[in-house]
Amino acid sequence: MRIKFVPCSRLGNSSLLLLALSGFLVFITFCWLLSSSFISNDYSRKVELEHNVVQLREKLQYAETLQRQRQKEVLRLQQQIVKASRNGSVEHAAADNSSSGAAADMNAIGNLMLPNIYNHLPHLLQIEEGINPAYSVSKGRTGVSLVIGIPTIPRQVKSYLVETTKSVLNGMSDAEKKTTLIIIFIAELNLEVVQKQAVELEIQFQFEIVSGLIEIVAPPASFYPDFSTLKETLGDPSDRFRWRTKQNLDFSYLMMYAQSRGTYYLQIEDDIVAKAGFVNTISNFILSQASSDWFMLEFCQLGFIGKLFKSRDLALVSEFFLMFHMDKPVDWLLDHLFYVRLCLPDKDMVS
Repeated sequence: MRIKFVPCSRLGNSSLLLLALSGFLVFITFCWLLSSSFISNDYSRKVELEHNVVQLREKLQYAETLQRQRQKEVLRLQQQIVKASRNGSVEHAAADNSSSGAAADMNAIGNLMLPNIYNHLPHLLQIEEGINPAYSVSKGRTGVSLVIGIPTIPRQVKSYLVETTKSVLNGMSDAEKKTTLIIIFIAELNLEVVQKQAVELEIQFQFEIVSGLIEIVAPPASFYPDFSTLKETLGDPSDRFRWRTKQNLDFSYLMMYAQSRGTYYLQIEDDIVAKAGFVNTISNFILSQASSDWFMLEFCQLGFIGKLFKSRDLALVSEFFLMFHMDKPVDWLLDHLFYVRLCLPDKDMVS
């Protein structure tokens, strides 16, 4: 068999031109794809770096919040030691500390009285057992990225709490569950009713409770004042006034309980359905903010559903609710807090 090589000179000029043009186009396309790949990779790395910086900044702010809390605890201990030395014995100071007077004195520096919860709920000065939860199931999970608070009250007709909790769990990936804490807050004053509902939840979500993903907590009845002695406002009927006043106190207690547990706090209600991937959506929206100087991100316009705060701001929010718990409903108070904190004097809330 003979193989015949055809010299280039035998090819037409038009064929040579077409071949050269095709090669050039292939080369240009390759260069463009290569450069696009580099640009895309650079952009992806830049976005990832920006996200990491935002996450690191928020974690540092959370760490600073915890540090301030520890400093307050150390200061209180120092005050107790000084008081004990003045009284002549540590035992005497410990006995005083169990009394209502000592509770108020712990917020005093010399002659300077610091604001505290007893200013807003003075009846607590007469409560020796304090304001620790009346019921609590917790593995002590802390340092998470997201804390989800679900306040609930027993319903006479139909409770959607289990369905809501299941939808929240189903909307998270396994990795997200490891960096999340769900706090189910049973805002009921009858301890027997609380225990009954808690047992049902423990049966339904045994694995999640054992792993620390879900906590159940209920406030003590002593946390709430005698509503019949309070001055009713806004012309509301007694039942309506009691309901909205208690709700303000419910939310305050839940936020105080959740404040030190994670970086962000999301509050929902006990009758919602969570969308799949909602945690990832929230995380991406947080990272997409041009500035970290935001106070609240809203993922639902109804009631107090889908309101996201930085945990370090919960002290401000809970205290504001405590200050005006008798005066207005919680959604009104949140609007007023926005106005006080974010709006300029010459601007209305819409502008």
